[in-house]
Amino acid sequence: MGLGESFRITFEATGSVDDDPDFSPLEADFEILGKNRSSNISIVNGNMSRKTQWHLTAMARQAGQIEIPAIAFGDDTSPPLGLTVTEQSPAKDGSSAPILVQVEATPKTAYVQQQIRYQVRLLRNVEIANATLSEPKLAQGDALIEKLGDDRTYETRQDGLRYIVVERNYAIFPQQSGPLTIAPVIFQGTVLQGRPSLLDPFGQNGAVKRVQSETLEISSKAVPQEFSGNNWLPSGQLRLVEEWSETPPAFKVGEPVTRTLTLYAEGLTAAQLPELRLPPTDGLKQYPDQPILENHPRDGLLVGARQEKIALVPTRAGKYRLPALEIPWWNTASEQMEVARLPEREIEVLPAAKSAPPPPPVQRPEAELQLPPKGQPDAPGTSAAAAEASRWRRISLGLATGWGLSLIAWGATRRKKNAIVPASATADLALQSHSKALDALKQSCRGNDPQQTKAALLQLARGTWGATAPTSLGELAGRCPARMKEELLQLSKALYDRSETAWVGDTLYRAVREEGFPAAQCPRGKKEPLEPLYQTRN
Repeated sequence: MGLGESFRITFEATGSVDDDPDFSPLEADFEILGKNRSSNISIVNGNMSRKTQWHLTAMARQAGQIEIPAIAFGDDTSPPLGLTVTEQSPAKDGSSAPILVQVEATPKTAYVQQQIRYQVRLLRNVEIANATLSEPKLAQGDALIEKLGDDRTYETRQDGLRYIVVERNYAIFPQQSGPLTIAPVIFQGTVLQGRPSLLDPFGQNGAVKRVQSETLEISSKAVPQEFSGNNWLPSGQLRLVEEWSETPPAFKVGEPVTRTLTLYAEGLTAAQLPELRLPPTDGLKQYPDQPILENHPRDGLLVGARQEKIALVPTRAGKYRLPALEIPWWNTASEQMEVARLPEREIEVLPAAKSAPPPPPVQRPEAELQLPPKGQPDAPGTSAAAAEASRWRRISLGLATGWGLSLIAWGATRRKKNAIVPASATADLALQSHSKALDALKQSCRGNDPQQTKAALLQLARGTWGATAPTSLGELAGRCPARMKEELLQLSKALYDRSETAWVGDTLYRAVREEGFPAAQCPRGKKEPLEPLYQTRN
């Protein structure tokens, strides 16, 4: 037999044996791939005979002269049997074997933490079943190994033969300098032969075959002295990109603007990429979101991506400079250090938008609001005009009286069908809407829910100012006292800050209750104080 090829060992007993067989002595020199037992009883001329067979599929662990030892069946034993196992070298390019396993590493010399593309190809021109292909393992050195994408299947011709190819790609990242040895990748499967038999109804009649690849040696280099960055990033290509929630971004006091920074690196995992942070800027608060880390296989290489969203909230108007962002990296193609850079940016922050004041009430003519005191003589030249006005007032009073009597008569006929709407219905509805908004503010602050709290505050503002109500927390803060403004800024921070610190609404509600909030004043006609956020029960 050839090394890596399976064969079948059959033990046959006529009649009964003393006990079940013990096949453990075979495991020293052979790998047992499968076991099967069959029995046959026949009666001829009244004589019964019994035959039992044990079938073992085995594979030799090494080449040379190997003896199949005697196997005990209780007190019964089988005779030993000699076997010759020939050496079988790994299949390489140019071979016409029915099954080949080929491996390739690119590059053969790499820096520490630089990706090495390790490609495995299984070539076959026979039908196989129950096939497995082992994962690459290190025989020497320290490295991380990660599979890239799904298997790729295609056809090729080699030495005039057509092969079906299954291709797998891996990324290997050396963790220390020095030699790196990758152990052989092993294929094992059943090579189908002929048509299915009664003993093999599933069509897997054939020999188990094992084929392995060659061993690869790789060299890993240390970080070069020319590199001066804080994070070692060996890559074939590295890009730094920024995006804004608005194009171009517009900045106003108290209103957040989201800046998205994304770092792409070819041949690096997302976990290897550094944080994208800018130094603090006075007057400009930064609230970073949780980073998004993704790995994308592309043409046998791994492309790592790190994305960070940062909400910028200005606290005062003026001009600011966002400093440049620089990421040093090592170009593995040109063998030199490069810097990915976002240039410095100057921004201008405008004051919070102020709503126009409500229009003044319409004034009637002074002559209609102020009548001369009783007994005071009229001014010269006004007697005729006053008489005329008095005559028209009497006519208007008579018409109004007539209309009033008509309405009373009409209302009497409709009393049984419809209830009379009170004159204060509109004010009551406004008060109910205002009370609901106050209750919503209380519940959202008690539940520490920043989104619902913001909605309740803006609802209160709409109920007070109407069309001129503020539409953002920043604009609302501009109309509030200092304490309330600070609480609204904390609420704005909670809306755009994804840190583990939870927002607590008790202080905001207490500030509204104690200091007063213009948008929380009750409609005219009724004064409704704010209830305590947490009530104590006796």
